[in-house]
Formats: sequence, C-alpha cells, structure tokens
Amino acid sequence: MEEQLKLKEENKDEHKEKFKKRQDKKKGGKTNKQKLKSKPFSMLKPKKLQSISERFQTTKSKLKGLRVQLGKYKKSTKSRIESRKRQFKQA
Repeated sequence: MEEQLKLKEENKDEHKEKFKKRQDKKKGGKTNKQKLKSKPFSMLKPKKLQSISERFQTTKSKLKGLRVQLGKYKKSTKSRIESRKRQFKQA
C-alpha cells in the first residue's frame, strides 16, 4: 500500500513537470498591439479611408442615408391603420 502511494505521488510530480515545461515554451509571443503594427497598410487603408469620409460627411447626407435604410411610409398604409383604430374604438 505504501509503495503504491509513493508511486502515485511521483507520477503526479512528473505529470506536473510536463506542463511546466510546456508553459515555458509558450512564452515569447507577440502582443495584439505588435501584431497590428506588423499588419500591412493595404489591409488597413480601406478602414481608415472610410472613417475619414464618415467624419467629413454632412448631417444632411447622413439623414438621407438613414431614410433610405428605413424605407418609405406610404399614406395608404397610414390611412388603413387609422381606420383600424376607429374600428377597435367602436367595438
């Protein structure tokens, strides 16, 4: 029994040491900032140009773009909604 316990403890220590070695090998990688600095400018250029153009865009043109995204609210649907409201009020 005592011999088996000693063997288990030794195996645990060996097992832990394996992971310690692996941890040492992992050290020395690049940080996220370093990775971004080494990225080619051709990949970053479109994003930078887009942000610059958005900065200088007028509020009028921004609103125009938003209206296009929202779509149109037709008068016919408006009148239908109002007539439905009247029906519900009467009932």
